[in-house]
Amino acid sequence: MSVKKHIFYVFVLVFTFAFILRSYRLADTMIFASDQGEFLLDAASLLEENKVRLIGIYVSSKQVEDKYFFIGSQFSYLLAFGQRLLGHEPYRLTLMFVFINALTVAFSFMAAFKISGNLLASVSASLIYAANFFAIKYSRTIWNPALQPFLSVLVIFVVLYLRRRLRLQSLLAGLILGVSFAVEYSSVIIFPVIIYLLVVRRKWRESIESLLFLAAGFLVGTLNLIVFDLRHDFYNSRLIIKYYLSYSGGVSFSPQHILPLLPFFCLGVAWLFTKVKRVRVLVMVVIGVILLELGYFYIKLKDNNEVFGMPRSLTYKKIDKAAKIVAADRPRNFNIAQLVDTDRRSFSLRYVLGYTHSLRGNMRGMDEYSLSDTLYVLHYSGQNVEQDGSYELSSFGSARQVVDSWDLGDGIVVSKVIPQ
Repeated sequence: MSVKKHIFYVFVLVFTFAFILRSYRLADTMIFASDQGEFLLDAASLLEENKVRLIGIYVSSKQVEDKYFFIGSQFSYLLAFGQRLLGHEPYRLTLMFVFINALTVAFSFMAAFKISGNLLASVSASLIYAANFFAIKYSRTIWNPALQPFLSVLVIFVVLYLRRRLRLQSLLAGLILGVSFAVEYSSVIIFPVIIYLLVVRRKWRESIESLLFLAAGFLVGTLNLIVFDLRHDFYNSRLIIKYYLSYSGGVSFSPQHILPLLPFFCLGVAWLFTKVKRVRVLVMVVIGVILLELGYFYIKLKDNNEVFGMPRSLTYKKIDKAAKIVAADRPRNFNIAQLVDTDRRSFSLRYVLGYTHSLRGNMRGMDEYSLSDTLYVLHYSGQNVEQDGSYELSSFGSARQVVDSWDLGDGIVVSKVIPQ
């Protein structure tokens, strides 16, 4: 059997292993909270508006001078493409990210083999990557950082396979880096690595040419953000610079910031494995690590009621169940709110009701609570909906009463509220 066939079969094996782990009990444990609902609402509006948009949603976790900056519209367009292709159902759209991240693992195997030339070391490193719970949990959600490993491995492929075509290599690398930056600003963490790989072992003139084409590609990849800034007095750039230069503004490191580095870790592990001379020792170490990873994976996902990244006891299935209950009630001129976390406007439930159940024509907007006749509230069973002082409920009416409630299980309730 030829080497190319071996590589193809191993590629399929690695992809299948990674996909199975990432899709295991996905409906029970997928993250579908406020960020996911907001991203999908923004993408759906792109399809309805039928016009070019330069920016995506604002970064709600980062604030400068009581203002927020925006990411690029690239991620929203990807989601809009997924909605056009797969429909609006969140499970299928999350499965698209599972597929992309499983493909990332398989491509990382290819890159590792290209660098090391050692099939066993490359397979071992990629299988460890596939079974890593940190990588798995961030691949089971519709979230812009979840796309970063895929964009990183695309840059790696460009650097490795276009080494002899300097201009095209640098231009494409810059383009992908630009898109990656527009999707998630923390992707700058890989920029020094890519720049080093592009200029290492080259003459100084070639290095300068490579950097110029890299910069040109980056400008193309971020063109929408550049145009937006030119039109708005560099609003986005000024806020981003102020945020990342101001330590008093709360700049902090989050685990998802290292997601762009995951394919590089895979390459590093493959390189280390090439130094192990005893095949039996290497196989035993790899099997042991993978078994430990799978054990941890099973422990973390065995509980239906607690999902990483979700409010306590809330799952996608409960949100879907709540949406079906509200839809069956056939509401008109209604609105929704949520008290189980800080997402008071309930982006996730709002999206499912509006697009999966096609009720957006009857559902009022997020600033129209006072104009609504009925309010459906997702909350914990011990919370007093009639006396709650949150903005959404107070705007609906200071005097209100619960006329019906439905138990979703595990202390999560949907209540129907009307003005008193």
